[in-house]
Amino acid sequence: MGEQSAARLAGDDYQHLYSWFELLQLLPPDSPYSYGFVEHPNAGSADDVTLHPQDQRRAARYVQVKFHVETPNVDNKTRNEAIQDGGDPGLVSYLAARDNVKVKSMDPTLTDEVAQLRNRFPSEQLKTFYILRQVPEYDRLPAPKLSLDQYLETWIDDLSKVSGLSGPPNSISELRSTFAKHFPDKGPYREAAATLVDPACYGYGFQ
Repeated sequence: MGEQSAARLAGDDYQHLYSWFELLQLLPPDSPYSYGFVEHPNAGSADDVTLHPQDQRRAARYVQVKFHVETPNVDNKTRNEAIQDGGDPGLVSYLAARDNVKVKSMDPTLTDEVAQLRNRFPSEQLKTFYILRQVPEYDRLPAPKLSLDQYLETWIDDLSKVSGLSGPPNSISELRSTFAKHFPDKGPYREAAATLVDPACYGYGFQ
């Protein structure tokens, strides 16, 4: 699987976990905040998590989450090539390699993650989860962009190269049938995916 895809999956996990960490500040009875958003629709470049105060004289909290994993083989790439291949992590790795700064990731590779999860879940369910997790991400992509099915097909192709995930679903039609088998009462996967696999629940305000 491409390093950029693996980095994005790990970045999604990190952002979701950190979002919950911030939103837990809403639970105490004396919390200074009254509500929060994940992916605030009007917060510009600081939209990942926002917390809004009870007292309107108090400043709101705006958080933009950044995540980095090690991206190898950047020594012979130009700056633009590193960004194109690896996004933000690619740029960080390029700058680190340029200045001889060692970078490491605390997170397992996707292959290692899948190997551990297969001890508890069938491969078909794991692969379906990884594919469906991209549905809310697709909604956040700027236009112009591929259709949802085309976008998911690129993920299906990449995931099929990961050890342990070569089996179905290997097409959009197989994804639909797999989803219907496991979630017969949820309707089309397009509408149900966000609430099933994304704790951010795109566009939803936590109160």
